[in-house]
Amino acid sequence: MRRLPILIFAFVIVALTFPAPSAHAQDNCATSCTSSTLCDTECWYCRPEQQDPDYCPENDTHYTTCGDYSGGNCATCTPNWVRTSRVKIGGWLTSTVCFIGCSCHIESYFNATYHDANNCGPADYTTCETDAVDFWAAHSSDCCYPSSDPSNLSRSDYCGGDSC
Repeated sequence: MRRLPILIFAFVIVALTFPAPSAHAQDNCATSCTSSTLCDTECWYCRPEQQDPDYCPENDTHYTTCGDYSGGNCATCTPNWVRTSRVKIGGWLTSTVCFIGCSCHIESYFNATYHDANNCGPADYTTCETDAVDFWAAHSSDCCYPSSDPSNLSRSDYCGGDSC
């Protein structure tokens, strides 16, 4: 029983001598803030600076944003995506209802490429887009432009090719 107070005293001395490192929810500003990091990204820095960039005593830790830390040398840009190309890759008859003529519904598929007009950094990207057209035809066989003629893929009533 006499050892318990001595052990507690020793534990307190060790705890005061070697404090646990402070926990940081954000990243260190010095390593995480670059010119491509958004200005409102939260980070921390240590004043005075420490030898270990990942350790800072809690009393010396300061929380800020990359914009404030870097003096505005950060990404303030908002992408402005503009479609630069759209190429039809196919079309399919998705529904036909015939009664004294036919109601035809054709889905057309396109590869569309987008570019950021503000040049914020992300590369161009390509995605698949669809459009639909509804029209009347005398017979169901008139709903699709012949898929045996792929030379006129641009027609809205073309059936064939690829889909998304």
